[in-house]
Amino acid sequence: MISRGIQRLAGVAVLGAVLLSQPALADVSSVFLRIDASTDTTSGFFEVMTSDVTYDPSADSYSWSGSNISIDDGVSQLASVQNFTMFVRQDPMITMLFGIQAAASDVSVVITSPLVSFPTLTNPDAVASMGLTLSDSDGSGNAALTGTAGTSGTLAYSAQYNGLAPGGTVFAEGISGLQVSTVAGSDDDNINSGSQTIAGGVSDMSTQLSFDLSAMDSASGTGFFVIVPEPSAFALLVLGFGLIRRRG
Repeated sequence: MISRGIQRLAGVAVLGAVLLSQPALADVSSVFLRIDASTDTTSGFFEVMTSDVTYDPSADSYSWSGSNISIDDGVSQLASVQNFTMFVRQDPMITMLFGIQAAASDVSVVITSPLVSFPTLTNPDAVASMGLTLSDSDGSGNAALTGTAGTSGTLAYSAQYNGLAPGGTVFAEGISGLQVSTVAGSDDDNINSGSQTIAGGVSDMSTQLSFDLSAMDSASGTGFFVIVPEPSAFALLVLGFGLIRRRG
């Protein structure tokens, strides 16, 4: 059986091949990544500006990775970003991989991608996918993740166009919640829209995750949102992220 590490490397290689094959067409908003965390009594946030991320002119892409980042209210920690990678390809494409853990209290988390803008496309094809995993990190045998956004206000993930999420038009949304009832256990769910045509004009895209996370427990995810790549790129993206997310 292929090891998990080799699977992830293979997935990254496939994604790299897709990303490098696409032409540049877009612009990226000034805020590259924002993570908001709040409890019943306080709030804090972590923000990355596009001017501070790595730009690769040969691929016309922006990327940022960070780990062990505390989100606090200036006094108390609300959550810890264990790892986060955001990659934006200006063809346009948004990808992310992350892990986040709640601190001592239940926390509401909102993760917002940049707004990626591009010349208006008419009736383009698109695909969005996100997989989430909830882990009982404190060994209590009880962990919960509940979606707090989407059209119903009960979904964790939304991919949108023509407006920065949550103010855009929904292309795909899903994952209502996850529950763990075994010590050190985990639960996962995913959404994959498949290739769909967006009717009319499309000029920008963004994604958002919004959920409540139980105290001391962890959520991790891998996802992408792509508009009008090469036809074969849809299959390659699914393969690449499948390899990254597959358990060894």
